Amino acid sequence: MYLSTEEFGFFFLVYNAGLYFSAVSLGQPAASILRFYHDVTQKKRLYRVIFKQSIFSTVFCFLLTMVVISVVSFLGFDLYEIGKFSVLFGIAHGILHLILSTVRTQGKFHIFFGVILVHSFSTLITLFLFRSNLSWKRQITLMIIASVCVCLLTSIYTKINVKKIYLAEYDYDLNKRTFAYGLPIVLVALFNQLLSSSDQFFLKFHGYSKELGIYTANYGIAEKGIFAFLSVIVTAFVPQLYEAYDGNNFKAFKMITIMTSAFLFFVGLEWIFVYNFSYELSLFFSNSEYVEGHRLIPLVSLGCIFLGVASLYSEMLTLQKKTKTLALCYFSGAVLNMILNFIFVKDNGIFAAVYTSISSYFLLMVIMLGIALIEIRKEKSSSKKLASP
Repeated sequence: MYLSTEEFGFFFLVYNAGLYFSAVSLGQPAASILRFYHDVTQKKRLYRVIFKQSIFSTVFCFLLTMVVISVVSFLGFDLYEIGKFSVLFGIAHGILHLILSTVRTQGKFHIFFGVILVHSFSTLITLFLFRSNLSWKRQITLMIIASVCVCLLTSIYTKINVKKIYLAEYDYDLNKRTFAYGLPIVLVALFNQLLSSSDQFFLKFHGYSKELGIYTANYGIAEKGIFAFLSVIVTAFVPQLYEAYDGNNFKAFKMITIMTSAFLFFVGLEWIFVYNFSYELSLFFSNSEYVEGHRLIPLVSLGCIFLGVASLYSEMLTLQKKTKTLALCYFSGAVLNMILNFIFVKDNGIFAAVYTSISSYFLLMVIMLGIALIEIRKEKSSSKKLASP
């Protein structure tokens, strides 16, 4: 950890702002290609629709962001530096995420994992080389450069022909269907990001600048292991789930339950480990400035497990393309999190922030499980009616 606690806290705010921009601008195309790839026979038509949507949404979000920054700056708050780095990082991260969604859906897992490994190692190596003179701006810049380079290399390796994609026949009906499906997914990504990061904004707002760095550092240590297992489960099994789905919700529920059981087994073992070695983990991945927040690690890990289970069972809604309902569920969790943060963070600091997050994640998990069980009950009821004379 080469940034001071205040610098790291500020870096994390800009990083999260970039993720917001990425989710809004390129979240819809990335979600649509994952869901519609196996439904469309003319792949180039789908690629052209996604290509056009990506350009339009990115330009629109960029212009909207510039307008917001100009208005806020006119009111006396200079956000051009934050806005510039957030937008550039958001675009680079969004394109990388879109490429990963595409190759994962195509079943090219060697490329998928290769991209992740090259991106991770190139980012870590550049950060290590510049560690002696590192600031939040330089760190964000290095992450942008790493993402752009990996995107270019992947495009060359996979021989993406932009000209052929652009010249393919444009399918307006497919454009409508992917947009109607993907737009609520953007809201899901936005609410999910709000759910997991609003506590950091409240900490910064209430003057917990040093504590924010400690909080985000230990939060990052806790969530990375849980989400690494979740990413492996999702990468390996969710495309198969989409390909095999034939309208049978009970069969889909069984597949999701198997995925969830595997996830809970591995993260349960990890949680036992982090509960017993949180101090050592905090010291190993950071330094003595941050280690006082080591008790946050098992708490955050528990909350991330709840969020992971909610994410897996949310596939019941995405399979049925009920993305509006999905967006409403995540909106409920985000609103609860913001209300609890507003009430408790000011007087209780980082531990209030982590307990509000756990509460919100648990509520979201209960909602998703409840909806999945309701869908199963509906299907059983329909089957009984069809079976009865």
